[in-house]
Amino acid sequence: MKREKVNNSKKIWKRTFNYFLKYKIEIIAIIFFCVVESLIGVFSPKLSGKGITALSAVDAVGNPSVDMNYIFELLSFLLVLYSIDALCSCLGRYFLTKVSVRMVYDIRNEISSKINKVSFKYLEKRERGDLLSCAVSDAETLGTNLIGSICSTISSLILGIGTFFMMVSISWEITLLFFVILPLMLGLVSLILKISQKYFLSYRKKLGEMNGCLEETFSGYEMVKALGMENYLKNKFDAINFSLKQDSDSANFLSGLMGPSMGFLSNLLYVVCCVVGGYLAIVKRMQIGDITAIIAYSSKITQPLIDISAISGNFQTAFAASQRIFELLDAPEESKASESCSFSNLDIEFKNVSFGYDPNKMVLKGVSFKIKSGESVAIVGETGGGKTTILNLLMRFYDVSSGSIFIGGKNITSLDIKEYRKYFGIVTQDSWLYSSEVMQNIRYGNLSASNEDVIQTVEFLGLDSFINSLPSSYDTVIQESASNLSEGQKQIICIARAAFSKRLILILDEATSSIDTSLESCLQESLAKALCKKTSVIVAHRLSTIKNADLILVVKDGRIEERGKHEELLLKRGIYYDMYSKTL
Repeated sequence: MKREKVNNSKKIWKRTFNYFLKYKIEIIAIIFFCVVESLIGVFSPKLSGKGITALSAVDAVGNPSVDMNYIFELLSFLLVLYSIDALCSCLGRYFLTKVSVRMVYDIRNEISSKINKVSFKYLEKRERGDLLSCAVSDAETLGTNLIGSICSTISSLILGIGTFFMMVSISWEITLLFFVILPLMLGLVSLILKISQKYFLSYRKKLGEMNGCLEETFSGYEMVKALGMENYLKNKFDAINFSLKQDSDSANFLSGLMGPSMGFLSNLLYVVCCVVGGYLAIVKRMQIGDITAIIAYSSKITQPLIDISAISGNFQTAFAASQRIFELLDAPEESKASESCSFSNLDIEFKNVSFGYDPNKMVLKGVSFKIKSGESVAIVGETGGGKTTILNLLMRFYDVSSGSIFIGGKNITSLDIKEYRKYFGIVTQDSWLYSSEVMQNIRYGNLSASNEDVIQTVEFLGLDSFINSLPSSYDTVIQESASNLSEGQKQIICIARAAFSKRLILILDEATSSIDTSLESCLQESLAKALCKKTSVIVAHRLSTIKNADLILVVKDGRIEERGKHEELLLKRGIYYDMYSKTL
């Protein structure tokens, strides 16, 4: 199990670093500037030490003997060196930001593309807030943390190795003292990294849960208020927030321990260097400039290990974000069948279809029926009987567990799914509209059409008086979640949209459930025009709206118990008769 986890970590890192390959030139530039900047940091203390030694030079009798030309040349060289350091720092950060922004852009594009392909079954298991967190927060975290951490790692390695060799060149005795403290530093770093990793991963997951809770609260705000569920949701949010705080406290506390601990060891080394360096100066084995340089190096040589606290935290956060991103990118997709959707007719046939959202609990059991091209078929029955599931299977939101569905004699599982769905227009009970003008919402799905085409369709359906009754007619802006429209108004706009899409098969799932009875007769005429010469499948609780259907299917407990026209089913005095009698 441990070996498998290690291999999985390698795969995640390998996939993550593949994003950099698109920007090889920029990455090379970043590394180059990073290396130059680090090398200047390595050599500058020794050069400064040489200047101090030159300033403290005395002749044979102890009088000052300072070579000002040498000092001037050395200072000029240091000025040029530090100017190059500043330039490299600016250019390095410019390219770093550029690659980071592009990487986040690429990841979000890939997530956007994936979300349009991922299966409905997978989406049902993930909270919407969690998906939002993945696309926004995790992508940002991965792009910004990872590249900066890589550069910091390169700088730390160069600084650490370079400083070590510079210290050895000055005094191997003092350098040896560093190796007494090094095991303590490495052991501390390893321990903290091991413990803190789980808290960083848990934090990212809890952040997704928090986003989901907030999205749930705001999307159903009116219902929350109406049912008095404020305390419930507050307690739920507080619980997630408390858990998030605990993970954050633990992760940041452990990461925070590293800096002070490493700082203490670094300061201890600094004091030892001062004492030993002073002694070596007294016995004339070291020059004053070398002592100054090695004291400066003593703080630099521990700096890479101190930086590991920040670098390791960033790497762990980036790794946790990568895991969540790749989990989404590896999610199962909808079918990739590619057979062309060229039909001689649009006959729909279900053959012994069974299906369950849970494999151990079938919702549909051996359902069979046939709809001829141009027919209007209604599906009625008790709630939970399987009506909407039939529509979901027909739209291929899910695939059957057993049996087959055919259109025009072709098994729909073999057809290109995007091309296949272009034959369908759909209106659901939960009317979906997006934040834009009414005109744009009706045109949605056929965006190239003109305003005149939309108006003609609305007038043909007899819905122009309704549209004109809105505050700004077709230019009325629908607010977020369509909060400025009633449910009935939303359904009317969705029906106009479905009719305007000019799809050959229309699916209406409780499409008139929220329509006022005063508008129902008018809307029935509109629907009759919209459904004319089209194949239609209608799910309805209002049986008065489907009396003229060519075929009515009565579904109960996942099976079709009755089928026929309205009058035929009434004569049977069965389930449909009982349902219809209750509406009178």
